[in-house]
Amino acid sequence: MNLVANIGYRTVRNVTGFGDFCRFCGQTFAWVLQSAIRRRNLRPLFLQFYHVGTLSVPVVMITGLFVGMVLAVQTAQQFKAIGLEAKLGAIINL
Repeated sequence: MNLVANIGYRTVRNVTGFGDFCRFCGQTFAWVLQSAIRRRNLRPLFLQFYHVGTLSVPVVMITGLFVGMVLAVQTAQQFKAIGLEAKLGAIINL
């Protein structure tokens, strides 16, 4: 009986979390639409878009660089064993 209760608890927790996420997304999109209708709120909205989108590019680039380096280190020996070390850069780039 404990197994069934555990499965039920996890299911309710996951459905509740998904519902909270959907409500958050709905409120966000409603706020964006309301802000677009009122002209005075467009400037702060686009400023937020700029800060969240454009200014995060260096962070994304640095993260991608380190992920690529770790991937190269972990796959170099496997590629060398099967004779594909020349293709390592192309695979990591993908």
